[in-house]
Amino acid sequence: MPAFLFQFGYASPVEREQNARHGTDFESSHAIWINAQDEAEALNWGCEIAERFYRQLCGRSWREDDHAHWVEPWRPSEHVLPVVAVGEMPDFSRW
Repeated sequence: MPAFLFQFGYASPVEREQNARHGTDFESSHAIWINAQDEAEALNWGCEIAERFYRQLCGRSWREDDHAHWVEPWRPSEHVLPVVAVGEMPDFSRW
């Protein structure tokens, strides 16, 4: 099964406060490998991971806050980022 690198941005509570105070638009980001049938399936599951992570971190909707996200179809020889299959969640405590 191919792996797709899902990457997403988000503003932590501290970044949101600093952005509001200083008129900036800083974001943090995370990336995760997703084993999926195709890019669309990886993108859909990646957005679900981002939504759950952001709700846990900020108590807000990542989708409603409209953060950047994208998928890249790569297959490296070694994974240094977490790898999940569609339907699996990563260990957010390591993020």
